Amino acid sequence: MTKNKIQVAILMSVYNGDKFLEAQIRSISEQRVSENIQIKLYIRNDGSDDKSLSVIQTLQKEFQNLITVINEPKGNVGVKKSFFSLLTSPLIVADYYFLSDQDDIWDEYKLNDFLKAFSELPSDKPIGVYSDLWIADKDANSTGKKMSQIAHWKDDLVDFKFLTFDYRITGCAFAINNTARLQFIKLVSKEMIESVNMHDSLLALLIAATGRLYQLNKPTVYYRQHGGNVIGAVKKRETIVQKINKAIAVPGQLIHDNVCIGNAISDDTLINSEVMPIISLYKDYYNASNFISRMHSTSKIYPLMHHRRRWLHFILMTFIHTTEFTTQPWIGNK
Repeated sequence: MTKNKIQVAILMSVYNGDKFLEAQIRSISEQRVSENIQIKLYIRNDGSDDKSLSVIQTLQKEFQNLITVINEPKGNVGVKKSFFSLLTSPLIVADYYFLSDQDDIWDEYKLNDFLKAFSELPSDKPIGVYSDLWIADKDANSTGKKMSQIAHWKDDLVDFKFLTFDYRITGCAFAINNTARLQFIKLVSKEMIESVNMHDSLLALLIAATGRLYQLNKPTVYYRQHGGNVIGAVKKRETIVQKINKAIAVPGQLIHDNVCIGNAISDDTLINSEVMPIISLYKDYYNASNFISRMHSTSKIYPLMHHRRRWLHFILMTFIHTTEFTTQPWIGNK
């Protein structure tokens, strides 16, 4: 690392983003930070078949000191494994790591606001900082609505207990310190990443279990909504069958991810005291072999649910073993 400079690594996975990529990269290049901050943008092209690679190469010539292209692994591996490779790459070393989508716009003070928060938090513990987001249209113009409004964020403490039944944190408005990154490398395997909901939700859950999460109560990203979003803020129209399948799969996936985290950190010393008792509740549900045991374990999980339709998840989890219908393949033996 450059002596006396705070090193910031921005990790971006790109797939067919040629329409939006330049605007996002320029918003990163225009960040207002002090002279003791060194920013590096690491981009991995995930097998795009549009003009994304050409855009990256052109901008790399313009921003030689900013952009580094990561070429491994080759080809299209999907967003989760692509970000996993960036988070674990030995070629990337920094004090802080920011996740970046290819199609958003960053507020010019985003890095400054996040780094100020990090400076007031311990560096020897896994720390994650996240912020609110402006919901933007396809042209990146703010709609005037925040993610906290449309997702009905409450003033709950976003700790491990909360995140075991909620996907609060959005990767493009999330950053971690190096201690958290080293923890991720140590505990998370490629096989685990393939099976979980998303890389960012798992990373947040891991930090909540072993360190601390901090929320910035202001939007720092213009979260562009368009037809190509992998995951967006605007709900897409769904059929009744799709809604039912989702209502079954979501709790199943949450339970899956919680058990994965529990298995990963069981021998780790940096565990917050309340974590393993909560994990045991989800493991009891996973191991439930009949209706009575499912009902018993679901009744214990129910107080951990905090959304408006938790009664529906209670019913579905009782009558259906939802971990058999997750959105990802299960790892390990049942």
